[in-house]
Amino acid sequence: MRLWRLDEAERLVNSELAQGLAETWASCADEKCLADSPYDPALVGVGRWWLGPFTIGNRKLGEIPFYSLPPVATCPSATPFCIRWCYAVYEIANWRAHVREAASYLLSLRDDFPDIVQRFLRRLPHRTVRLHVSGDFYSVEYLEKWAEVARREPSRVFYT
Repeated sequence: MRLWRLDEAERLVNSELAQGLAETWASCADEKCLADSPYDPALVGVGRWWLGPFTIGNRKLGEIPFYSLPPVATCPSATPFCIRWCYAVYEIANWRAHVREAASYLLSLRDDFPDIVQRFLRRLPHRTVRLHVSGDFYSVEYLEKWAEVARREPSRVFYT
């Protein structure tokens, strides 16, 4: 079991790297701004498989953009069973994914989160968006932020 991943998620949320990445996402409106940041393009979200906090595609679902959070740490009702068998704890081995999840969580805490997310969504041609390959709706306030995004983007399908 990769229980180290749970400790790592907490450490990363408090890291300068995740905090800086979340701030970059909050202040950037396009790929040029992201590319001009001091971060690795794959980390900050520039390229075919990323746009800011969105990762585009995975093996299972193809090229559907998704927004993820750290697993278990953002699952308020995680049971010992969940912690032991969570696929996100086992599956994700890329360090960039860990940092991006931590930064996504920090971004989600901002009051202007719906504005930031919508700015990136408007640059994505995809009609369907997946929320939380890992992580969960950790609070009612966070769920309401995504509900606001969905109201603003009625032509998109959001699923989780």
